[in-house]
Amino acid sequence: MKNVNFVSKATNKLILLSGVLSLLMLTACGGGSGGGYNASDNVDRAPYFSVAGSAVKNGASIDASKTTKMPIELFDDKALKSYHVTIDGETVAQGDISGTTAVVEVDLAAYSGDQTYSAKVLAVDSSNHSTVAYFTLNVKEFYEQLSLIGSATPAGWDTSAAVKMTVDPTNNAIFTWTGPLTPGEFKISTQETVSWDSGYDWIHPLTNGQSLASSDYQVVVSGGADNKWVIPEGQGGTYTITVNQVDKQIWIGKPLARLYVVGSATPIGWNLGNAMQFERNSDNIAKFTLTLALGAGEFKISEQRDSWEVGNWIYAPTESAPFVIGSSNYDLRLKSDPDAKWVVSGAQAGTYKLTIDLDAGTILAELQ
Repeated sequence: MKNVNFVSKATNKLILLSGVLSLLMLTACGGGSGGGYNASDNVDRAPYFSVAGSAVKNGASIDASKTTKMPIELFDDKALKSYHVTIDGETVAQGDISGTTAVVEVDLAAYSGDQTYSAKVLAVDSSNHSTVAYFTLNVKEFYEQLSLIGSATPAGWDTSAAVKMTVDPTNNAIFTWTGPLTPGEFKISTQETVSWDSGYDWIHPLTNGQSLASSDYQVVVSGGADNKWVIPEGQGGTYTITVNQVDKQIWIGKPLARLYVVGSATPIGWNLGNAMQFERNSDNIAKFTLTLALGAGEFKISEQRDSWEVGNWIYAPTESAPFVIGSSNYDLRLKSDPDAKWVVSGAQAGTYKLTIDLDAGTILAELQ
């Protein structure tokens, strides 16, 4: 047994003198409670376990996100019996377990993010052999790296080439990526270095092939439901993907995921914070529609409602461009001059259905 090997190496002379007594003590004490460990020792005897995807050794430093429950995977060559987890001396999880493998989850939501804690995990098997590890737990407020991987991405399924998303410099909960996606599938890794190892968190859709217009996602520990987002045939192109860990939402745009109209010609005027939102087509996420009353005045279209100075804007093709009933082109670019707007005349006032087609680069205005 690995427990016997571990103790016999540590107390070789004693076993030579009293082997029978040592075996009796080992059985009674369950292989010890960890007092024989050095700070650099691996937890290398049954029961084995990993925490948040990392193998544990005494004195280790392990990262875990408070945005999801921390997984602890336990293994034994016979059968597991129980476990006990403490953080800063307080019991946070304990109970009976069975079988040769088990996964338990520890909720870290109550702990402050970006703080360190003293943690201990004790595992006991059916022969009353025990393993214990003491380690530093670094509770992270948010995942510090997100990466795309899958047949739809430029990296394919090559973990070494996984496409890293970029963190928002003003909000470390938000990651964004813009680039080409081809027909295929993808999911999102939360690892610094992407691997297929067990125990790591992945960001998945709620169902396989979930509509790209849906903003819902779930965090799944590797080995769980392996749902993926799917780019359909004929829908390849430039996409923007944004993950907001505070709101637990994902926005997948082609290339934009949300559109808002603002201006003196609209019912809300120049109140950007209340700009009117377009509805995205669930079958074709490059199309957006909005029905609204337009009066004499100007308007332009934004991807956000937070600032006049950032983000992508859909401008009129020229400054003070006359509003066209029917289909016309637009100018999509990051906020910059000229600040070109459409101008609606008094004679054109009425209720319109506006359709933005990001694939075709057109705006269609239909009088209702």
